[in-house]
Amino acid sequence: MKFGDRSRIPSIAHTLRNALLGEYGVCPRISSILLAICVSAAAGPLDEMSLERWAKLREVERYQMQTAEKFCKQQNWKAAAAEYEKYITLYEKSEGASYAQLRWALCQVHLRKANTAIKDGFQTVLDYWPDSADAAKARYHIGRTYLDMGRLDQAKKAYQALLSDAPLGKKPADDVDRLRHLSAAHALSDLAEIAGVQKDEQAQAECWKKLTFDVDRSEATAELCRRAAKSYTQWCFAQEAFDEGVRAMETAYVKGDLTLRVANYVCQIVSHLSRDEQTLAKAHRLADRAAAWLRRQGPQDNQPQKDQDKEVLRRVLQAVADVHASARQERQTGEVYDEIIRRCGASDATLARLAAWHESRDRFDKACSVYRQFKDKAAGLAHVAGGCRKRKMYPAAIAAYRQILSLEDADEAKWTAEIAGVHREARQYPDAIKVYRELMKIAPAKTPEWLWEIGTTHRDAGQYREAIGVLRQCTNFPSNLQVMAWCHRRLKEYNEALLLYNQIASDDRYAPWANLEIGMTWEEAGKKENAIKAFQSVCRRFPKSSHASTAHSRLQSVYKINMTLGGSTDE
Repeated sequence: MKFGDRSRIPSIAHTLRNALLGEYGVCPRISSILLAICVSAAAGPLDEMSLERWAKLREVERYQMQTAEKFCKQQNWKAAAAEYEKYITLYEKSEGASYAQLRWALCQVHLRKANTAIKDGFQTVLDYWPDSADAAKARYHIGRTYLDMGRLDQAKKAYQALLSDAPLGKKPADDVDRLRHLSAAHALSDLAEIAGVQKDEQAQAECWKKLTFDVDRSEATAELCRRAAKSYTQWCFAQEAFDEGVRAMETAYVKGDLTLRVANYVCQIVSHLSRDEQTLAKAHRLADRAAAWLRRQGPQDNQPQKDQDKEVLRRVLQAVADVHASARQERQTGEVYDEIIRRCGASDATLARLAAWHESRDRFDKACSVYRQFKDKAAGLAHVAGGCRKRKMYPAAIAAYRQILSLEDADEAKWTAEIAGVHREARQYPDAIKVYRELMKIAPAKTPEWLWEIGTTHRDAGQYREAIGVLRQCTNFPSNLQVMAWCHRRLKEYNEALLLYNQIASDDRYAPWANLEIGMTWEEAGKKENAIKAFQSVCRRFPKSSHASTAHSRLQSVYKINMTLGGSTDE
């Protein structure tokens, strides 16, 4: 852990501690009162001193420590180190002496004097204050410093020495014991990191296991333990140690979340294993074991009567189906979906999952058959149409939308617009325009929307003059003018395009973009000098916009002209 990095171990009294250090201008008398109130508060991270210990410092000692701490906050490591050294010289017998020595060593780390930090800093804490709360911190920082230097063997040796004295497996009895425990937890986490680098999976798993089961859970260690539990669970599942993986998961999640979490982790593992024929049998064994466990988590009634029980059973069986599907167990997956429908009913949500599974296995005909069983007929047919569009089966998609239109209470405008969209995807532009014109009669209140679609369809068809004629009737500034100008450029009508870009440029929100397009238009027209002036204008007027960057790049790459953006040094 780097000095000053508090993200790894959250301090439960960080704000109050800052107040005590004078962060918020609290006077010494008030600080003393606050310290007395908080004398039993928990200690901060591995690079902080507990409030209890701060309360034991005399005013002169606290003032000297505050001075050093402020330099640390400013990241003035040299000055901070000098102030800590001054503290040790003046108050060698103080409660804060070992802490000052620890912080001095951490300053050396920041000054890139790692060996000095270890030999003259952290080791000094161990030699002179072996029973202090800072001794365990020093042991941890020796290992971490070696790790950051890339000296993995020495880091491992330091961490293992720390772990040999750590009180793992029992609740910490006092503050020193708690810090040893906390340091040991971080040492285990770092050892797992080292084992990962060295590709020693067994050693890595042992570290995760100890973090999962042996470390006492507290606010400071909870996140480390949760992460380790998740990693250990994945490793156990991959080794087919399913029960051990579940036991690890139970330490990380409450019972209500456990079932779906287990299913999610198992799905990830069996999906990976099932990709290789050599590990496919292993994937099947793990999936069968997980499926049996998942079934035991749901209601055991063959035909649950209560809606709540049915919903719980549905979720459990859906998780079972997902596990079998991830393991490519086609028969078992299909049987589970049949069971869900038989025991819980054929809800649209269940049918959607079943159809999606068929689609994922390239059985689109079966998926369509399932979609057509929806209670919400329109939703089911919409899925059919969407699948057809994805597969470029445009006539079938249109047929499905027309089936929706034949239903009672169908939204005629919505589904007719989808038909027009299919024609556009199929590049059947005349048919699409015809449908949009029908929509102007079906939903006249949306005429501006249909005009826009007609105009852009003409553009897509390469009918630029027709597009301009329709888009003139649109009111969605500046989009209509942007497309019109683009069409004029395709027709080589550059003056008309420039007039439209100047209209857009009158609005400050779009001025940078419009002025850049003016330069591009001049360039297309072969007017080199005008293009250069336009690009230079963008750079001067809108130096902080992305469009200025584009103009600047254009000037350099095309015209070999260098200039600063806006004449300033800002990027």
